[in-house]
Order: sequence, then structure tokens, then C-alpha cells
Amino acid sequence: MSVISKGASIKCSNSSRNHYLRGKENKQINVLQVYGFVTTDPDEAIEMIQLSAKGTRCKKPGYSVKLSPETDRVWTKKELRKVIDKLEKNLKLEGHPRVVIEHLKKGRLHYHIIWDRRPPDGGPFCVMRNDYSIHLQTQGEIEKDLKLRPMIARGRNFKLWEIQWSKRCGFDIFQMREQITSDFNRSTSGQLFKSDLLSKGVVLCRGDKSQFLIVLPWGQHKALSSMVHGRPTRAKIQKRLADISTALLPHVLDAKVSVKESLLIAKLAATAPKPHIAIKAVAVSSASLSPRQNSGWSNSISTIIEEAPRVQRFTEEPKEQQIRSPVFYKEAQRPVQENNALAGTRTSISGLLKSINDEANAACDGIDQDYAGRVSNAKLMKDYGLARQLEKERDGFKQHLRERAATEITCVINIQKREVAELELQRKERHPRRQYNFRPRPALRGPSF
Repeated sequence: MSVISKGASIKCSNSSRNHYLRGKENKQINVLQVYGFVTTDPDEAIEMIQLSAKGTRCKKPGYSVKLSPETDRVWTKKELRKVIDKLEKNLKLEGHPRVVIEHLKKGRLHYHIIWDRRPPDGGPFCVMRNDYSIHLQTQGEIEKDLKLRPMIARGRNFKLWEIQWSKRCGFDIFQMREQITSDFNRSTSGQLFKSDLLSKGVVLCRGDKSQFLIVLPWGQHKALSSMVHGRPTRAKIQKRLADISTALLPHVLDAKVSVKESLLIAKLAATAPKPHIAIKAVAVSSASLSPRQNSGWSNSISTIIEEAPRVQRFTEEPKEQQIRSPVFYKEAQRPVQENNALAGTRTSISGLLKSINDEANAACDGIDQDYAGRVSNAKLMKDYGLARQLEKERDGFKQHLRERAATEITCVINIQKREVAELELQRKERHPRRQYNFRPRPALRGPSF
């Protein structure tokens, strides 16, 4: 549609008047009409709408409509009056007092029309339920009368947590949507579109309800239609990707695991300190990741504590064998470099685990500080629903950080165990006598009679 019309019954309180007449987010506010009131002051007119409900059970005596036309054309006063009259006729509010206000916000003009639901000749307030179909009908009539071109849908706006998630991983979700849209529009086959997505780190997969899903490079999954401007229908997507069988596509859970593994390996390769020996980046299978992810943050930390003595057993020489066997003690002087390599591996990995833990704790503390003021303000305003929503959003952010840290810790532990096992095997192959358990020679006894 070239114009968007939405309406709802409102309570004409001080906050409503401040929004319509003194909104700070608006660059410009113009009052175009005050009709049917004994005053020409818009502030007093909106207050009179609320006063008309005194002595009645009506709590929302006003009805507000927001008209948002397309930005490529500015309506004249004659066209605007014609649109408002048509909307008033369809809503059955003809002759009711009204206030028309124009707002300029972010370079876009939109209009607010506030009607008094009470008829001018008295009587009960007009019931304004189920008005969605009326607004849709009016939008079509306005487009036909003014000969407006159809509006191209730009897709839904992303939520704040989606934007912050992509920024933390070094991506821009808006730029990613532009690239996916251009690839979808210029692709001639599904295989070509799939290869273009893979070059950007995006995996095309299947879901339980939606036929085609994509997993973005930072691990978030979304419907393919939500990342394409215009939000194409399911039939259009099926026609464009007709040469791709959904049964051969990976499931969304498997695709998310593979994307997270590649992202984690790239992060470890970029941020890991250089040890005495090179640590090989080994891809961890989904079977080894799932129990760590399901156990959560506390279980991952307890796993580190449980695995520490076992790893230490690989990296330290048994002292009893050194004392009991002079041969072993003599050979133990030779592999000093190997012992240093094992100690360096353990030190570097423990430092990396500590850095991952500190980074997750710092991020959780930052989220608590960011949301503390917002939650307290919501409670002061007695908006407990908003406070609960903010707390739920905060807990979701923290849970996501903890799961990501648990996955990273699990991968680091598995890499360390494999590397230490390889070094221990190499050392045993070079010095085969170490694998024997030497015992002290028994003391000599005298002759027995």
C-alpha cells in the first residue's frame, strides 16, 4: 500500500497530549485543524475529549488514527482533507469533533487524527472494535482515488538483540540482508543462489515448519523470506529454488552447530596466545558438544575442575619412578624440551580458559549495569509489565553468553587433551623404557639354616 492507516481507542491523558503536541522525537509539529470544539487550542480540545467521559464508564473516549503516506509524494491540503473525510465516513465518525496534527520525524511526514467517540448530539460512545478491515479497505480506496503507486515492502525491522549479536561477531545484519536480497534477485537457479550464500558464510537449511531457513555467519537462524526485501511469498521462493530438494538440505540444528564450530575455531586461531608448540585446531563433533551445551554454565566450570588433575597427570613425571629407578632418572634428564613443551601447552590453555571465563563474566556484568537503570525506571513508573519484559530480555542475553562460553571452554579442553595425548605418545615412542614400572632390587639375605 502507498499509505498505511492504523487506529486505536486512546485515553487523552497528559502523556498523550505531550506526545501529539510536544513530542521531542519529532523535528516539526504542525496543527492543521481543530474542528467541532468551542476552542481553537489543540491542547484544550484534546483535554475536552477526556472530560466528555466524566460520569460515564468509558475509559478511552478518544480514537486516534495514524496516516503514513509514502515519502516520494507530499499530499496537498485538498488531498489530505479528502483522505480524512473518506476515513471518517468508513469509520462512521461523521460530524464528530476532531484534531488533525502533522509530524515530521526522521525526514518522513505522517498525520495523527484524534476523534471524540461521543456523538455531538449526545448518546453513547461509538464502539470501535474490529476496525482492521475498515483501515485496509480505506487504504485501497485512497490508493485508487489518488492514483498512488504500490508501496514496496522493505521487510520487518530487526530487534535490538539481533543487531547487537551481529555486531559482537563483527557483522552487520542490515548489510547482510542487502547482500542476500541482491543474490536472490539476480540468481537464475537455486544451486547458484546456494553457492552465493556459502561464499558469505550463510548456510541454506530446512526447518520443521518453514521450508527454507538460513543460518547466518554468527549462528542465528532466520526464515529466508525475512532476509529478502519485499518478503517474497512461499510460492515465489519455491519457484526460484525449484532445483533444490529440501530433503537433501541439512537440518537447522545441524547447520547451527557447524556454523558455531567454524566461528569458534576462527576466534581461537585469532585470539589464542602462541605456546611453545603449535596447538592444532581440531573440529569438535556435535555429539561432544551437546552434553556441554545442555549442562550449562555451572557444569562446564565443574568439568574444567574435574579434568584438571587428569590433564596434569599427562604433563608431569611420576616422582616415585624417578626415585626408585636410577635408569629412569638417567633418561629423565634427556627430554627436558618435551617436558617444557607439555608445561607450555598446559599454561597457555589454562590462560585461554581464564580469559574466556573473565570475558563472559565481564559481559554479564555489563548487561546487568545496562538494564539496572531501565528496570528501576520502569518500576518507578509502575509499568511492571515493561520491567518484567526487560528482566526477561536481560536473562536471555546472559544465558546466550554463558552457553557460548561453555561451548568455547569445551572445545579448548578437547583440543588440549588431544594435543597432550599426542605428545605423550611421541615421548613413549622415543623412550620405550619409561613404560616399564621399575622396582627396587630386593635386599640380600644371609643363608638360611
